[in-house]
Amino acid sequence: MASDPSPSLSTQLAAFRQVHPPRTRIIDGTACQYYSAGPATQPDQPAVVILPGLLGRGEMSFQLATWLKRCHRVIAPSWPRAADSAEQLACAVAAILDGEGIVQAAVVGASFGGLLAQRFALRYPDRVTHLVLADTSVPRPDRAAANRRAARIIAVLPSRLVRWLLRQLSSRAMRGNDPSGFWAQYTAEVVAGLSADDLASRYRVAADLDAGPTLDGRAFAQRTLLLESDDDPIVRKEAARALREAFPGAALHVFHKGGHSPAIRYPEQYAKVLADFFARPAVL
Repeated sequence: MASDPSPSLSTQLAAFRQVHPPRTRIIDGTACQYYSAGPATQPDQPAVVILPGLLGRGEMSFQLATWLKRCHRVIAPSWPRAADSAEQLACAVAAILDGEGIVQAAVVGASFGGLLAQRFALRYPDRVTHLVLADTSVPRPDRAAANRRAARIIAVLPSRLVRWLLRQLSSRAMRGNDPSGFWAQYTAEVVAGLSADDLASRYRVAADLDAGPTLDGRAFAQRTLLLESDDDPIVRKEAARALREAFPGAALHVFHKGGHSPAIRYPEQYAKVLADFFARPAVL
């Protein structure tokens, strides 16, 4: 990065990059990049898969991965640029786990990643020991058409305009969680590598996720943790309530003033909440 507005976070990121360079696996002709950290999987400590949000870079979870890797094997995939369907992404995650010799894992999904985590659990229920849905919603069929329209519009916009829109969206999501400006700078770096086609494909996947099928939350409630913030600027209160109703009896943790990114605002607390949940026996 050109400047260093937050030496602490910049140092953490540099250390993560040095120790955990990205790995690439070719899946059905598509290059899928991911990060792997932590010890070999142990019977009493599940492997953890962290699914990223709309920007799709697994490295964005470097803080959480750094905390969790002390006791867990951590896999953080990035979304392949050519992916156009939820099924393709879910199968890519499964193939990465296969390549790493991981049969079962705790799946953590935030925002867009939370929707994909639900689809992954639907597609591979026996591979999910724990399900964490953070800052997200249940699939909404009424939103699918809007996402398809957004994909068509974005595909024909100049990439420069698309990058500006992404920066604005990310700024809104990070509001209150970026006093040093580190994440604004990091996001700009990520966005600079995305094209209009890349973002359009993400919205096509989002439409696919919203169109269903839908995971039966009642069957997964005993192995699910819901994470939300009391001031999320993206996920409205009615959406958070609908998620809780879809997973009756699931564990719930609410972060005070965590915004849309409590993992960034409270990385140590966030990691501890997850580790405590992962210590609970899996209910398969």
